[in-house]
Amino acid sequence: WTYIGGLSWDAIVSPDGGTAPSWPASEEKADEFLLNAREFVASAETAILQLLQPLQTDEHNECAPPKVSKNAFISPELDEDMSQAVEWFQTSAEQGDADAQNNLGLAFLKGQGVPQDFGKAVDWFTKAAEQGHADGQNNLGLRYLNGEGLPEDFQKAAFWFEKAAADGHPIAQNNLGTCYLSGVGVNTDKTKAALWFQKAADQGNAGAQNNLGLLNLAGDGVTKSSEAAAQCFQKAAGKGHAAGVSESRAMLTPSTTLGCNT
Repeated sequence: WTYIGGLSWDAIVSPDGGTAPSWPASEEKADEFLLNAREFVASAETAILQLLQPLQTDEHNECAPPKVSKNAFISPELDEDMSQAVEWFQTSAEQGDADAQNNLGLAFLKGQGVPQDFGKAVDWFTKAAEQGHADGQNNLGLRYLNGEGLPEDFQKAAFWFEKAAADGHPIAQNNLGTCYLSGVGVNTDKTKAALWFQKAADQGNAGAQNNLGLLNLAGDGVTKSSEAAAQCFQKAAGKGHAAGVSESRAMLTPSTTLGCNT
């Protein structure tokens, strides 16, 4: 994130509720004032950066079409501050900042700080996605997948998942893998499904690790291997993935055969 400009000095409030220091009454106090001012600005910038940092979830429905992932979301504990945050998002988004555009889309999607509006969410996700923003691309793909704010279109959903996946976005990689596995917006191709699950699994995505385990267990798109499947399930289970826990309990302790690399 870069610092968002346009805030007047007296509009900034420090994290502990204090206000900006006032101008010193004498020249002797100038050095002390400047030190306090620098400390105040630093703390204010830190607070702003923490507030604007978006959060994501990588929960998934394992190998199930078509609702393959929950979208990135803004943390509920930020609700009380969202009205102010949305003002900052809006200002920066209108200036073309792709991060802010994606965050503003999330705010409209969730109705946090603004009334819920899927149409406006789509508008901002589109702006971010068209600038190559991977989160925005994945979020736009999910809107096409679920028909939120625009007509359902699986082909466009897969198109945007692929854009984000190619940029290394693990959630989009898992979503794209599920599309290929189930023929959602693309021709069914279990080999490609395994490839994208592997890419996401290598980045530690628990849903993809579980999905890759299922493919290894069935021999779909990969060489059948119960050992590789067990490794994947254990890795997913280690991240708290419920299906991975269930599957790993049913498997024998795996050998060193590789299936998931993270």
